[in-house]
Amino acid sequence: MPEAAALAPGGLLDVPQPPAPVVASARQTSVRLTWPAVLTRALPAVRGPLATAPGLTSPAAGYVLEAAGGPPSDEWTQACASLGPAARGCTVSGLSPSTLYRFRLRAIGARTGAGQPSPPVAVRTAPADANRWRPLRPLPSRGSRGSTARAAMLGLAPSYGAGARPPPVRGASMVSIQGRLLLFGGMSAGADCGGVVGPACTAGAGASASTWELDPVTWAWRLLPAQPAARTLARLSSGGGAAGSGLPIGRERHVAVAVGGRMYVWGGRGHPDWRGDGGPFLGDLW
Repeated sequence: MPEAAALAPGGLLDVPQPPAPVVASARQTSVRLTWPAVLTRALPAVRGPLATAPGLTSPAAGYVLEAAGGPPSDEWTQACASLGPAARGCTVSGLSPSTLYRFRLRAIGARTGAGQPSPPVAVRTAPADANRWRPLRPLPSRGSRGSTARAAMLGLAPSYGAGARPPPVRGASMVSIQGRLLLFGGMSAGADCGGVVGPACTAGAGASASTWELDPVTWAWRLLPAQPAARTLARLSSGGGAAGSGLPIGRERHVAVAVGGRMYVWGGRGHPDWRGDGGPFLGDLW
C-alpha cells in the first residue's frame, strides 16, 4: 500500500493514496475506468473517545475521479463526483474522439475528506468512424467465359455479353439474404450503359422488375428468373402487378427489406417512360 496518506486527529491514518485507475474501455466519446476498493487504516489513538485498535481497516467513504487534458494541461476537474463507498468504476462521457486524456482517483475519508490523488493514467479516445469508400468491380455472370472474368480481375475493360451485369439504375433496392445481395428494380435510361451490357440494356429502358444476385465473395452477378408464387402477397394489396403475370411491375424508389430469408417489396413508382416522373404511385406488397 502506498505510504502517502492523511493523518487524522487522534492518530488515525486515513485515506491512503489509491492506485491509478484502470482503463476498462475507451470509445470515441467516453472512457470507462475501474479501481479496487481503498481501505482506510487506523493507528491506536493516544487517549480519548477516538481510541482505536492497531491495524483496523474500513472502506473509504467515497471516491472522486478527476480528469485533465493532455500533458500540457494541469487543470484537473471532477469527472465523477459524489461516488459512494461501493463504487468500483465510472464512465466519463462527452469526450472528443482521438484525444488524449488523463485520469486520477481520490479516496474520501470519513474524517479527513479527500486524500492524495493516485498516479494519473493516460488514455486516448477511439478515432471517429471513417467514412472511407473504395470502388468494387464485380465480375461478369457465372456463365461468362473464363477469359472475360480473368480480364476483369486484371483491371482490364472486357466486352461483356448481354446479361453480364445490371445496367446503371436509379431508385433500386438491395437487401442481403443468406450471404447474397439481391438487387431489385430501379429506373434505367437504357441508352448509355458504358458498353458493358449492350443490347439487353437498351431493351431494359424504363422501370425494371428484374432481380439480380451478387455474390460478395466472387463478385459475380446472376440474373434470377422471375416466377409467380402459388400464393402471393399481391392478393392482399391493391394494384401494382403486371397484368396476368402474377409478378410485380417495374418500379423505382420502392421499399425492400429482408426478413426470414425472404425479400419483401412495397410501393414505389412505376414509370412508363424513364424521361418523366408521371408514373403511378404503387401501394402493393410482394
